Amino acid sequence: MKLFYSLICVLCLSACQKEAATPDAKAGGTDFIEFKLDGTLHRLENNVSINTSVVTLSNTPALPLYQLIHVLYSGQLKQQATVHLISSQSIQVKKYEFSSFDVSNRPSFMFLDTPTSGYQTSGPNARGTIEITKLDTLKGGIVEGTFTLSNLDQFTQTNGIYQVLSANHKVTEGKFRATFK
Repeated sequence: MKLFYSLICVLCLSACQKEAATPDAKAGGTDFIEFKLDGTLHRLENNVSINTSVVTLSNTPALPLYQLIHVLYSGQLKQQATVHLISSQSIQVKKYEFSSFDVSNRPSFMFLDTPTSGYQTSGPNARGTIEITKLDTLKGGIVEGTFTLSNLDQFTQTNGIYQVLSANHKVTEGKFRATFK
């Protein structure tokens, strides 16, 4: 009988174990984009079937420009976040400064909190950095990084008409992880 009660106690204790910690850029795990927008934490993950993560690395020989684009959709919340880096040199592990005037060196960011409104780097005063901290471009490889941006515009778009609602929004503590598929 003691063995039976001991077995029950072990089963109860094992059922009460804590869940695994949420993955982050340093620990690996699922694809995600995480950031604080004006101090409020947002995290979009590719860990359920209704979410989609897209990452592309391309170049345009005519210009030449290299691009790294990580787009993550959350179908359940109807949200989308995009981290986009354009560079005149091939994308590598380093920090990229935001320059809204130089099309060949332009990290950008957009967050749609609803299908018709969101925040983005659009004006000439937008500033920030994107730092690529890990880059393995083979199929199944990982790209990870961090980002901060300031002077973002809040906007709405209705019937194709784009309207800026407010300016000077800030993204801090941004980080992302994506898998090349």
